[in-house]
Amino acid sequence: MKRRNRSKNTIAGFTLIEGLVVLLMIAVLFAIAAPSWLALINNQRIGTARGQVFEVLRSAQDEAKRTKVSREVRFDTTSPSAPRVAILPYKPASPIPNANVNNWQAIGETRPKSVKVTTSSANGNPIIFDTYGNLDPTNSTANYKVTIQIASAQNATSGSRRCVIVKTLLGAMAEGKDAECN
Repeated sequence: MKRRNRSKNTIAGFTLIEGLVVLLMIAVLFAIAAPSWLALINNQRIGTARGQVFEVLRSAQDEAKRTKVSREVRFDTTSPSAPRVAILPYKPASPIPNANVNNWQAIGETRPKSVKVTTSSANGNPIIFDTYGNLDPTNSTANYKVTIQIASAQNATSGSRRCVIVKTLLGAMAEGKDAECN
């Protein structure tokens, strides 16, 4: 029987070339997948913020019906940290300045400036629901839109947008995306 003599210098493993080829393949796969992953994350952020705005509007409408006190939904899109929203009892004779509002809720993630919120009201008028849950026709208009998009894409025309549209004076709301948010 022949015995094989193994050399003491042979070590099992990978060569440097094999390791570099594997690293190169991983880098190529990551470069292909990264933009899709970022788009998915951004769409999730926008969808979450839109759902939050929709729930705040629906809550204000329900609260106005339940308590028989008109409610206003005020958006602060100029906040230094993140866009925010507040539900307040509506008092037409005495407007409350934004600095005196205590119940602001941040829209979207807690990361500063992750989403941008715009409203269709040029002068920042709040959405006002009367005691029946309808839009107050003297202070609000039908087709009031709250549009949400990723803050880094605010100057880009191709960035995806989501919106909440208060369609009628009766307060019917719908969610929209992209072209519907113009």
